[in-house]
Parts: sequence; C-alpha cells; structure tokens
Amino acid sequence: MRFSDLWRRKAGALQKAPAGMGESQLITLLYGANPQGAADIDETTYLQAYAKSIWTNACTVAIAQDCASVPLKLRQRGSGDDIDKHPLLDLLRKVNQGEDWPWFCGGLISYRLLAGEAFVLLGGLTAKPDAMWLLRPDHLTPNVTRAGIQSWTHKIGGEERVIPVEQVIQFKRFNPTNPFRGQPVIQAAEITLNLDLAVRKYNNSFLRRGAVPPFILTAEGELSKDQAEQIARTWEEKHGGPNNAGKPAVMGKGLKPYLLQGQQKEGFYSDLVAITKREILAAFHVPPIVVADYSDASVLANATVQKQDYWRSTILNREMGSLLGVLNEQLAPRFGDDLELYADEAAMPELQEDEGAVWTRVQAAVGGPFLKINEGREMLGLEPLGPEGDVVLVSPVLMPLGTEPPEPEPAPIALPEADEEEEPEEKEPPPPGKSVHIIPVRHKSLVGGFGSPEHLAHFRAFVSRLEPQIVRMRRTVGDINALLLAEVIHNLEAEAGKGLRVTAPDFRVKAVADEYLFDTNEARRVYVARLLPEETDALADGAARAIAELSGGSFSLERPEVEAWLRAKKLKITTLPETLYDSIKGHLAAGVEQGQTVTEIANRLRELEPTYQRSFAERVARTEIVGANNAGSLECYRQNDVRQKQWSTAEDENVRDDHAEAHEQVRGIDETFTVGDAQMDAPGDQSVGPEQTCNCRCAVLPVVED
Repeated sequence: MRFSDLWRRKAGALQKAPAGMGESQLITLLYGANPQGAADIDETTYLQAYAKSIWTNACTVAIAQDCASVPLKLRQRGSGDDIDKHPLLDLLRKVNQGEDWPWFCGGLISYRLLAGEAFVLLGGLTAKPDAMWLLRPDHLTPNVTRAGIQSWTHKIGGEERVIPVEQVIQFKRFNPTNPFRGQPVIQAAEITLNLDLAVRKYNNSFLRRGAVPPFILTAEGELSKDQAEQIARTWEEKHGGPNNAGKPAVMGKGLKPYLLQGQQKEGFYSDLVAITKREILAAFHVPPIVVADYSDASVLANATVQKQDYWRSTILNREMGSLLGVLNEQLAPRFGDDLELYADEAAMPELQEDEGAVWTRVQAAVGGPFLKINEGREMLGLEPLGPEGDVVLVSPVLMPLGTEPPEPEPAPIALPEADEEEEPEEKEPPPPGKSVHIIPVRHKSLVGGFGSPEHLAHFRAFVSRLEPQIVRMRRTVGDINALLLAEVIHNLEAEAGKGLRVTAPDFRVKAVADEYLFDTNEARRVYVARLLPEETDALADGAARAIAELSGGSFSLERPEVEAWLRAKKLKITTLPETLYDSIKGHLAAGVEQGQTVTEIANRLRELEPTYQRSFAERVARTEIVGANNAGSLECYRQNDVRQKQWSTAEDENVRDDHAEAHEQVRGIDETFTVGDAQMDAPGDQSVGPEQTCNCRCAVLPVVED
C-alpha cells in the first residue's frame, strides 16, 4: 500500500470510530499524541510554544498569514514569460481535498518557525503529484546512510511506515549541529520563552494568592492546627487577592504581623515582560507594530519604514525566499523544465511606495509640476475640464538647465499723488506657534457643486479607494469570528457523547453555560493584534486622500492627537468580541429554553457561521475603515492649517435621514457637525453610538476659501 493512502485510511477510521470515542482519542488516532512535557518549553515541546507563549503565537500567526497572502506567479526561466494556466498552479490553488494554498502555506510556515522544519507529503504519482499534505515534524525520523537521507520513518497513532525520500519535501532552517534536521527559531529564545512564562505565572499567582506571604501572624499562645487553618482561611477571605489590596486590617488581641523580605518590587513585572517581549520579537525578526505593540512612541513614528522592512526582509527574503527556493528545486521540476515560481511584488500593496512620497520625490527630481490638469483630475475621479485642461502649469521662473536667466527690465518708478496715497493693508499675523503652509487656493469647487457630476465622481472615487481595505478587514474579522465560533462548537461537541439534554429547569447546566464560550480576554487580544494595524493603515490612507485633495501638504503620525485616537480605537476594538460573545450566548440560551440537546445546539451555532463571517464582518469592516479614513483626513486638514470642513453624503436613497440633513454642512475645523441629536467631528466619529456610524458611507471634505 502506498503511504499516500494513509489519509484515505484516516478518513475511514474517523467514520468508523466508536460513537463514544472522545476528541482526544480521535486526535491520537489520526495525528498521534502530543508530547506531555514539563511546564517549561524545551526541544520536546517547541510546537506547544504556539499555545503557551503570547508573543510566539502573535509572531507566528503574523508571519504565517502574511506569507500566505503573497501572490505567486509561474514563469519560464530564460524567457521570463508568465504562465497563466498550468497543472502546478492548479495544485497550489487546491493542494488537497480540504485545504487551499493560503491555509496550507500558513501551516507550512508555522511548522518551519516552531519546529525548524516542515514536511510535505506528495500524493498521487510523485513525478507529477496531484495533492500535498503537511506532516508533523516531530513524527518523522530520517533513515540516513553515507549517501544521505534514503527514507523517512513516520510514526502516527502507534503505527510506523517508511516513506521514500522522493515522496517527501523537507523545508528546513539552517542547523549548525545537524545537517539532516532544521533548527527552530525559538530554540535560541528558549530561555527567554521560559522566563516570560515564569514571570507571567508568578505575577498571576502573586495577584491571586500573594505568592510569597507578605507577613506571618504570630499568637502569644499555642494554636491547634484547626485554629491556625481557620485564622488563615478567614484572613485570606477578607484580605487576600487583588480586590482587597490596600484595605485596612483589624486584628484581635494577641496577633502580631511580622513582615517578610523579598516582596515583588515596583516595576518588576513590567520590566521583565518588556525585556522578554523584545527578545522574542527579535528572534522572529518581527517589528513591534506588526503585532500591534504601540507601547513605544517611536513605533508610530517609523511605522511605514518598519512595515516595509518587515515585508521585504522577513516575509519575502527570509521566509518566502526559502520556501520558493525549495519549491523551485523539488516541486516545479516534476511538472516541466525551467519552471519557476516567484512572488508578484507588484501586486503587493505593502511593498508599494506611499502615493504622497512618490509625488514628493518626483516633484523634487523634476523641479516642478509634471502632470496635465486633466490627468490630475482623472486620478481624483473627476471629469476632465476639456481641451483647456490638457496643459501642464509650471512656474515662470523655471528654465532649462544651463540657460542663462534674462536680465530683468527695470520697472518704472511712479510716485503716487499725495491725495491718492492709501494706507497699507494690515494683514492678520499667523497664530503664535503655528507654521504657515502655502496651500493652493481652492474652494469647495474641488468636487464641483454638490450633486454635480464632479461631486458624484469624487464620491465614487472615495468609495472605490476604501473598498480593498474593507475587503481585507472583512476577511480578517470573518476569520477570527469563525475561529471563535468553532471553539464554542468544539466545547459543545465535547459534551455531546454524554447524551446530555439541556433543559430550562436544569439550572446546573445553565450555570456553567459560559464554560462553553470562548475566552473574551484572549479574543480581545487577537482582535486588537489583527485589526489595529489595519485601522492605522486606513488612518494613513485618509491622510493621503487629504493631501491629494489639497494638492500638497504633509502629515505625521507622531502627534498626540493621532496617538490619542489610536488608544481610543484600541479600546473600541476590545468591545467587538463582547458583541459576538453575547450573540452566541443568546443562541445558546435559546437552545436551552427549547430543550435542545447539546448536539442540536452545536448544529444551531454551526448554521450561523456564514452570518458571522460575512454580514457581521462586513458591517464591522465598513464602519471601521470609513471612520478611520475620515479621521485621518480630518487630522491631515488640521496639520495643514485648513480652517473649515464640510460633510458630504452619497445623495442616494440609502443615506439615512440624519446624514442627509447634515449634507453640505460647513463647520470650523475644530467644531462639530450636528447630525440628528449627535455632535460629530467627522463621519464615523467613534465617540458616538453605532446608530450614526454603522455602515456609514459619508466623507469629510476640506473647505479652503478663495
């Protein structure tokens, strides 16, 4: 029997498994048992660091998902011609019956980071495989001769099989002590990982139970064991734990406290956590901003540089470069000569230069404007002006290099008549402490009259600009929701084998209903880690939109107002999993009231997955991206001394009444718009409720007087 038939046997074993077999037994049957090592992380438990270490998890998830998003292309070496249709591309689109390339690639990269190597089993004919599966690295042992690795022994579920070396592709990292196995990223950080775990456990124990007793109670007389335990228990109930910290204590006659040394010093926890976090991120070559760590102000100041360096160095060169090198050496030749897979960098927005930086760089290089008026209007989604717009406006003082400037003609001096002399006009000085920016003189005709073709074209451009960002965030939210829902279903199905019927009178089951649900604290961390970077990108894109509208200007993320907005946004993101939690709990409670079995409740929740992945995620993404974009534009207006702003809607039947009434409102840059009963800085203002921000499509525009 070919080893690739193992997966067919696995599927059969799953179908024939006894009804009472628990999940852990099924996992052991299909994948083998997990190593049950000590609490510390060592060479036998590196894979468990994914679940134990918060920063290992964050770095692994970020790198794996980002690698999986890299678009791949196939070309013929030498000619460089791209190939659009090919069996190799078909294999990468659907690597096996249950997995597509993004999922498969993410798992491969994760194994390579955590275990130092990843293994792919080729299915079908090895000359031209028709499927691929991932193998757990710790289940494989090489069979080595003087000629190298001849085969691999794979042990799973108590069974051993020998796989020919031709049927396995190994993706390994360099290991200076063993040329046949890879070295995990976290091996060099093993001590740091265990220190991080120890510090967190210590702090948790310290807060919950005091860890080291802060003092000893002594009595003048002898106490029996029961008396001592009773006093300790009473003291713990009244004064133990973080909620009772700092409360005064009153002791009876004869009891005296003796303070102990070695207590947790101020800053002990935060200092060690910061050190271990920094070392773990360094091991993975991940900058803080990628895992939503904004604790250092310099992170925001260099956000763009950090992200581009991360994508170029960590994702493309270090991870995908190695992965594609192995695929081009061991997989592509099976489908034909001179085939080469490569990353399509032009299709990766993360590697593209910021639009504002491009204009600044090009304009500095050529010394002035370089686009026709109509070309600029087309980029903004505006209608052309006509033949008169097909010109390039340049400064009259510009001339070709090497040309001598003409001698200026002396201007005639005319003395005014005494009775015609006028007082010079006094100009109001700029506000103290504010720099003066020279901005092209514009008015709201920037988008034409409201309701005009120019205005509608501008609004279409605004919506089109945001749509790719909305799609990305919708996928992110949908994926997180699906994982959280799957966790609840998993918890319910773990009870299914007990035949438990959840009924309304069964208060015991209702009391532990929360145990079926996901950990909201962990969910908040995941939401923030994945969504805050996208919110920051949307904020920066809103600033880029403002600069394009103003035909110039500057913007900095390193401003207190921006940092305050990001802090407030982080807090708001933490409420999203609570909404999901309450929704799932409501459906669980409804099943309880209807007397459904645990299996029926699990199936009820499974039917909700498309809703949480699509409509719920779509609503969140559209609301968040529009709000962040408008916030970025408004802050950019402020930084460039724009004094007035205007509210703009799509002017269609989908605009809510309050927003339609706010259409064309003009306010001072620091004043608020009146929208129904709310006062809002801009569309999507996160300080107001969802009734004014949910699914909003409005935009804030600058008003610069003539």
